[in-house]
Amino acid sequence: MRGKTIVYGPEVAQWVWGKLGATPQEGAAAIGIKGEKIVSGVVFTRYHPGITIELTIASEGTMWAVPDYFRTIFAYPFKQLDCQRATAIVASKNSKSRALCKHLGFVQEGVCKYGFKDDDAVIYGMYRNNCRWIQ
Repeated sequence: MRGKTIVYGPEVAQWVWGKLGATPQEGAAAIGIKGEKIVSGVVFTRYHPGITIELTIASEGTMWAVPDYFRTIFAYPFKQLDCQRATAIVASKNSKSRALCKHLGFVQEGVCKYGFKDDDAVIYGMYRNNCRWIQ
């Protein structure tokens, strides 16, 4: 990650919410990659202690997608928070994000019709015992 560092906190969360046009959620944890500016961020919400947490991901380009970042992202819910699962919900038309979920090891669990304003929501799950990023 030459020239880029892993960063944490509200600046990352605000960047992700802004990229997605989403309403910020107070107190959400966030992990990102920053060089001159933030290029990727993951916000963690809907946390149920010891059970599950939801990940929301936004990025620019692909130069941020490195194993150290993925290990950091998944260590948070599975090692630090001791969750059994992580959930990602992606618009069905967002083929790049759906491909990223599959590459990371998420498994498609279902589709929520009209889950987004103009699209269906595809629900992905990843389980601590199957997460290759923390093994």
